[in-house]
Amino acid sequence: SSVDTNNANDSWDAMMELLVLAFDEKYTKEEIEEFLDFSIAPKVFEVFYGLSSLKKKQQMKMDK
Repeated sequence: SSVDTNNANDSWDAMMELLVLAFDEKYTKEEIEEFLDFSIAPKVFEVFYGLSSLKKKQQMKMDK
């Protein structure tokens, strides 16, 4: 149905926006679609969120 298609498109767009951020905005969504093997996308997110958490922990230590 069109609702399912819209939800899939919204999910895809959200994932692509996160990937743009994960690559530090060095690549556009279109560029990422060209080179990324999407079977590794979960690993990209894992690394992205891991680094984000590490930065937060380091900042908290510096603020003390």
